[in-house]
Amino acid sequence: MRKLFILVTLISLFLLFGCGTGQEVLTDESEVVLEPIVSETEAGDYVIRLISEKSEYAADEPVKITAKLKYVGEKEEVKIYHAYSPFWFDIRETTRGIDIPYVMPLPLLETTLKRDEWFVQEYTKVGSYAEGDDSPEVEFMKRFLEGEAFPPGEYEIELRTDFYTGSIDEKEEEHNYTTSILIQVLD
Repeated sequence: MRKLFILVTLISLFLLFGCGTGQEVLTDESEVVLEPIVSETEAGDYVIRLISEKSEYAADEPVKITAKLKYVGEKEEVKIYHAYSPFWFDIRETTRGIDIPYVMPLPLLETTLKRDEWFVQEYTKVGSYAEGDDSPEVEFMKRFLEGEAFPPGEYEIELRTDFYTGSIDEKEEEHNYTTSILIQVLD
């Protein structure tokens, strides 16, 4: 019984600390280095992963976000059908309560996923606002869309997939998965 307790405790600690969570690491020079923050969801034959280069960015620093999709089923490869991308990045700046819309063209595209190989896409800033509107939300969106940095604040980033399998004419199965991370941009 004691061995079982120790084994369960060790497994729990491994699961708790084994995932990348954007924790700080102290180097030999006592410099704080932020590790990547990773969130992953495994659902059936697919794995999605959302990665931020780090959990905290400076106000003038480019924010690096990456989405990954992997097929892990029994077939050598599968074809998926999706809009311009199988990924949607839903971002909310939680300090101000502002949702940043993710817009993309909606053609019907086909992508072949090979088993155990990642399909990778870097996040590119997109959004929209109404010209002539001088509300705080529009002013924020204008600042957000400038350059590669995000305005200071706290951001919840949810990665969503939206694709289907089957054929271009007939949906066999829809695949909608999510995973999310939280990052901060400091003043």
